[in-house]
Amino acid sequence: RACTAAGVDGILIFPPYYPGDANDEGMFAYYRDTAAATKRGVIIYSRDHANFSPAAVAKGASMGPPGRYASSTGRSMPRCRQCSLRVPASRTDASFGIMARTDALAVEGLNAAIERACRCVEAGADMIFPEAMTELAMYRTFVDAVRVPVLANITEFGATPLFTLDELRDAGVSIALYPLSAFRAMNQAALNVFETIRHDGTQQAVVDRMQSRTELYQHLDYHAYETKLDALFAKGNQR
Repeated sequence: RACTAAGVDGILIFPPYYPGDANDEGMFAYYRDTAAATKRGVIIYSRDHANFSPAAVAKGASMGPPGRYASSTGRSMPRCRQCSLRVPASRTDASFGIMARTDALAVEGLNAAIERACRCVEAGADMIFPEAMTELAMYRTFVDAVRVPVLANITEFGATPLFTLDELRDAGVSIALYPLSAFRAMNQAALNVFETIRHDGTQQAVVDRMQSRTELYQHLDYHAYETKLDALFAKGNQR
C-alpha cells in the first residue's frame, strides 16, 4: 500500500522463504492476499526455492483480476512451455502474462543471452527479464532482438548501473524494477534508530523521521477494518 500511495505502476511480490519444496496452495494464497492490497499490476516472482507448478500458474491466470501479471521466472524453457500451454486464455488477455528471466549474459555473453531469451519467447514467454546488463546499448540490442517487453533490474550494488527512467525508456525498456531499494533503506533507518536510542538514551532525535500512527492507519485502512469488526461483533451480540 505504501508503494501504491507513492504512485508506482506495479509491484513485485517476493515469495516467502520455505525450507524445502513450497506448497502450491500456500504460495498461491500468499500471493493472492498480497496482490489484493493494491489495484496496481503485480509481478509474482517465482524463484528456485519457491517455483510455482504449471498448474498453479494456470490457477493464477484464471483468478487474477485485470492488470495482474504473473511471472514464472525459473530458467527452464521446458517449464516455460508447460506454463504457457496450461494458460492458453492468457495469450489474448492483457491482464496476465508469463515473464522469463535469463542470467546467461554474465556467463555466456550478450548473443547467448539473446538467443536464450528468443527461445523463451518461442516457448510462450510474454516478457523477458535479462539479468546483469551493464550498458544501455545492450538493452537496445536486446529489445530489438526479442520483440517483447523487456524488464530492467535496477538493483543497488549489482552489475547494472543505476540508469534513470528516461535512459531506460530511450533504450526501449518497458519495465524498471527496484526490488530491494525500500528494504535496504528500511534496514538502515532501523539501525540508525537503534544506535540513536543506545547513544542518547531516547528516540527523541529521530521521531521526525518516523511514520506517524495516523499515516500508518491511513495506509492500512485501519479504521475501515475496525468498523467492519465492530459491525461483526454487534451482529454476534444480537444473537
